[in-house]
Amino acid sequence: MFMPTQAIAPTLRAYGATIGERVRFRSPLVFHNSESEHGRYYENLAVGDDCYFGRELFLDLQDKITIEDQVTISHRVMILTHTDAGTSPLKDKFIPTAQAPVVIRRGAYIGANVTILQGVEIGEESIVGAGAVVTRSVAPATVVVGVPARVSVVS
Repeated sequence: MFMPTQAIAPTLRAYGATIGERVRFRSPLVFHNSESEHGRYYENLAVGDDCYFGRELFLDLQDKITIEDQVTISHRVMILTHTDAGTSPLKDKFIPTAQAPVVIRRGAYIGANVTILQGVEIGEESIVGAGAVVTRSVAPATVVVGVPARVSVVS
């Protein structure tokens, strides 16, 4: 969870992640569902070149997370690749278990405290405003804000 910035990318690579060049992760990081029987704990994580990740990032690796080149992800962002209501009686009727990958395309900017849900693709050079909850994919070169995230009208 806590380690020097320069040690994070090499450690992730050593345990199965694909991490590009000049990638900076700030600790602490939290990984969920990164268990593996064969030691490739982070194989569902692929990050391109020249990316930045702020503090308190939460990555759910139940399914694949792909982050392309030149992406900035601010502090306290949560990327979820599955929903599972566990033992709740609501599980089967109202909250079905779901799993799907998340893709963040080249040049995107994700603001602080954003939550991105499973199956979402953030388009190239898009902006997700701070505090947004992204429940649907975002088109390229689009600004979204709010809960749930919606296209922002730019004046």
